Amino acid sequence: MEKLKPFLDGLKAQKFWIFCGVTFLASVVVYYMVNSSLNAEEAKATSTIKSNVQTANQLQSAGVDVNPEADKEKGETSGTAHPNEETVKEMEVVVKDAAAATQQAWQKKFMLQSSYQIFDKTTIQLPTYDFQQFLPAEKVKFTDEEEGLMPEPVRVNYRDYIHNELPKLAEIIRSHWKPNTPKDATPKHEVIIWNKDNQEYWDSRFTTFTSEWNYQAEESNIPKTLQVLYTTEDLWLLRSILRDVIGKTVFDKGDIYANDLSVIKQIDHILIGKIAEQPDEGLPGGGGGGMSSGSGMMSSKSMGQSGGGGRNKSKASSSLDPISGRYVDNSGKDIPAKDYRSLYAKKGATDKKKTHWKIAKRVKVRIGLQMDTRELQNFLANCANATFPIEVRSLRVNKHKASKVSGKGKSQKGGSSLGGNSGGMSSDAEDRAGSLKGSGGGSSMAGGSGAASPGGGSGGMSGMSGKSGKQTAAVDDEGYTKPVEIYGFIYIYNKVDNEMFKILDDEKTKP
Repeated sequence: MEKLKPFLDGLKAQKFWIFCGVTFLASVVVYYMVNSSLNAEEAKATSTIKSNVQTANQLQSAGVDVNPEADKEKGETSGTAHPNEETVKEMEVVVKDAAAATQQAWQKKFMLQSSYQIFDKTTIQLPTYDFQQFLPAEKVKFTDEEEGLMPEPVRVNYRDYIHNELPKLAEIIRSHWKPNTPKDATPKHEVIIWNKDNQEYWDSRFTTFTSEWNYQAEESNIPKTLQVLYTTEDLWLLRSILRDVIGKTVFDKGDIYANDLSVIKQIDHILIGKIAEQPDEGLPGGGGGGMSSGSGMMSSKSMGQSGGGGRNKSKASSSLDPISGRYVDNSGKDIPAKDYRSLYAKKGATDKKKTHWKIAKRVKVRIGLQMDTRELQNFLANCANATFPIEVRSLRVNKHKASKVSGKGKSQKGGSSLGGNSGGMSSDAEDRAGSLKGSGGGSSMAGGSGAASPGGGSGGMSGMSGKSGKQTAAVDDEGYTKPVEIYGFIYIYNKVDNEMFKILDDEKTKP
């Protein structure tokens, strides 16, 4: 301590200058700390101001009034009010009101169809079985197994009685169901002649269930659950087309009791699903009855899968799924089966961009007729106003030929019974019950000479000479009856999914 005493005495003598030095250093440190913070705040404020200026400039260029209150004081009103918290609140109200209106419109559409989306339990003699539990059919997993689905006795009963509905379809348009009718039978009078080939196709589609997917070694022809569901769906659509579109176009004219009084004299073909491809505008005949041109002939292997011979059991694959190529999106593009079924695979996992798939199913449809072209506007209006409305995407006049897709001509031991027309079917044309059997390509009308005359006249009607006592369409001497074909999408509305409207509470949906 004695040694430190001189040093401490020296510090006491210089304490004023020491205090000044420490104060100076502390001031410098504080200055730099405060200055740095101010610079950061200044930079942030400057950036915010520049951003607001840029936004204001953009709003002004878009015609938005950035200072409406000042304009009100001056008695001026120009541009659009700048969005603020009040605007956001009001927009939320508008969005919710629009969602509620959408929900109500969807419910109304579904209710209009719900009374027709039924399984006629009287016809199939199963009054106590609940088929509705499997709707929509897309929620049923596509698999080879039938565990937890329709019991076999139910599907056997369906197989045995569904054919009773087919003659009723022809009665809707005062036609006659021709499949299985003896050749020497006296032809019945028809107001609208329905092409026998097309009827045979539908007869096969409604009664033949054996396919590559539905392999049955003993040829029992028992449908799977999905085949029951989609066959019935086809029945709804076909009935609506005949009743609401064709029948209404004809019979709303009054008491029509003869073919020569009917504005639609003949149905060339009605095709629904994957076989109803859009016609090729480059070909006068529109290809081979709904299949894409140039697809080649159906192989004997694929024919054998339908006819019952030479098949190998195959596991379920997406290409064999009954909805493969059946449904389309808003743009008309085919929806892959796996994508459509994924909507129902997990509850609440729906992709918001695909929610419209759940609202309504769009099924491809193609209808070819011989009709009075002066009634086209009524025919198209009835398409739009049908129970299952049809969105018409293309209309062709005097260009198509009647499809020869038929339920006849089963192959033996895997042999093909197809004709030599280049518009034949490929194995990709398999639909619902598997391979479609019969001739491919265009045909003559009601046993007649063939294509419609492009030069006018009767539009091909004069070529329909009777054969084997068949009724032929009446000749239109005025020349207004011509081949008319439409292609489009028929809508099936699903039950309203209230879960879809809960997204309104999501922060991301706020304006």
